[in-house]
Amino acid sequence: FYKKMLGIEPSKVRPGYAKFDIQNPPLNFAMNEVPTLAEGSALSHLGLVDQDSLIWVAWAQGSQAPLRYVPVFGREVVLHATGSGATWLASLSGQEALRIFRKHGFRRSATPGYGRHAVQSEKEFLAKLAKVRRDGYGLNLEEGEPGINAIAVAFRGGSDPSSPVVGTLSIAGPSIRMTKSKLIDMLPALRLHALELSETWPMHLQMKAAQISGPYERGSQNASPGKTSKRTSRKS
Repeated sequence: FYKKMLGIEPSKVRPGYAKFDIQNPPLNFAMNEVPTLAEGSALSHLGLVDQDSLIWVAWAQGSQAPLRYVPVFGREVVLHATGSGATWLASLSGQEALRIFRKHGFRRSATPGYGRHAVQSEKEFLAKLAKVRRDGYGLNLEEGEPGINAIAVAFRGGSDPSSPVVGTLSIAGPSIRMTKSKLIDMLPALRLHALELSETWPMHLQMKAAQISGPYERGSQNASPGKTSKRTSRKS
């Protein structure tokens, strides 16, 4: 995900560690793996907001067990039957969330039994969003894929709590191993990752703008009077 977001290869990689040397803006970006999310049967996946949709874009599978959950990426998240969908919509106003929900409707998957435990009405849907707002996370206990549990949190377009939500980070796995209590235990590490994504997202936008502006404008910005380079290091 970070290679795609930053547009460069890491300058140093070893088990549980990666470092990126970013030129514009000048930044030393280092990440350390959090074992809580990498071990066991967890599948960590990331969704990004695309207008009125949430799209699966990246994943990391920590389990080598025979029974694993591998979703299809690049497709839209089913909003009413996933923790990620509820987490994103809960960040919006009730009116806006309901507008998007009505646009998508009660979509169904071809998987037999899909959505059997999901909300079945707008009233249930709004009650679910209210709970997510209170809890600060979305819990999915076999609401979508049968036999799959998940927990999700949102990350924002900046460290300011008022910044809009731009994506979700979640952990999922077979319900026989990924129980509700185990998912809740993973919540602090999941929130830490989401916070770090929120803090680095403005850098992603700045780098994207720098790529669009062209070398002349980038050179001019780097030569601005009084501008100094700042290098930081961050753990993930």
